[in-house]
Amino acid sequence: MGGAIMAYISPSLEDLIKQGELDIETHLDGSQPRLPFSVERAINFAQSALVKDLHDRIDYVSRQIVPGTENSDSTIIYNANRRGIQRKSATKAQGSVSFVAEVGTNLPAGREMQRGDGVIYITLSNTQESGGVIVADVEAQRPNSESYDGNVSAGVTVKLITPADGIASSGETIEPGITGGVNEEPIEALLERLIFQMRYPPQGGAEFDYVRWALEVPGVTRAWTYPTWYGLGTVGLTFVRDFDDPKFPNEQQKAEVEDYIYRHFDPATNVEVGRPITAELIMLDLVPKELVLTIGGVDDATERAAIAQELALLELRLIVPGYTLPLTQVQGAITRAGVYDYTLDLGEDTPSSATELITFGDIVWE
Repeated sequence: MGGAIMAYISPSLEDLIKQGELDIETHLDGSQPRLPFSVERAINFAQSALVKDLHDRIDYVSRQIVPGTENSDSTIIYNANRRGIQRKSATKAQGSVSFVAEVGTNLPAGREMQRGDGVIYITLSNTQESGGVIVADVEAQRPNSESYDGNVSAGVTVKLITPADGIASSGETIEPGITGGVNEEPIEALLERLIFQMRYPPQGGAEFDYVRWALEVPGVTRAWTYPTWYGLGTVGLTFVRDFDDPKFPNEQQKAEVEDYIYRHFDPATNVEVGRPITAELIMLDLVPKELVLTIGGVDDATERAAIAQELALLELRLIVPGYTLPLTQVQGAITRAGVYDYTLDLGEDTPSSATELITFGDIVWE
């Protein structure tokens, strides 16, 4: 009969020293490894420390074998690359800016303009005046990062750094704003995509292939499929961009995902792949079901920020379309923030339909 596999526990330095003392006493008659200033004691201490280093190395390597949260960043990136999963790079925001201009004027490519907070945009091409206005296509100077956000809504004023003859120095972003700037993919998100592919290997158009393809598009953070949503041969797909505001995609972003799923080059094989030609992909609109919580008894700004962060993590990790959010999950998120004495206006579970997604709105503090 086979026995149960026992978990390996790395010995402590103290245990290794005690084991060394027993070994020396057993195999070397007359030795005294326990005396404070004996040669045997010094040798045992040094040897035990070396062995402890080896055990620590084995322990570290064992945690790198299977992808998980204990892996180093480099190990996650390496394992992802082996499976053709590349970390999504940061991208630059793009959009259009309108300037009042005199007839016949031109705004050349490469002209810089600045937002009120210092973010710089650069014109992408020469733009001629039309109807007393120049509408220039622009791009953020740098890709998005934690400290740099090139995205901005419509109606925001930007100013030319170097004035141009016949063109107003101040312009305004136009609909839908300057968008598409995305931070480099967090290592946690890359790990999730890696684990997802290990659980659901590519099958050339299965349900989970559509989710995997959608998640490969920069900015897409969560995606869901609806097999046979409109009958046999149809696949419904919806997604969100959690780090955008709003997180629900516009038509351009949906078209980008749809085009990518139709055909793209696989990162691992460089072979063109995509949905089967017999399948009809239907991009669905999610209906946001905003949950505005009123929380009382929390006056500390740090605790408020911690609660907001825990609720955001709860939304990212747990909530999917059609999910019924248990009241206990909300209470648990607040408790994980280290807050135990509070009031909450939510008194029951929160349901949602198959095309609704529960999302937390701004918290009302009382």
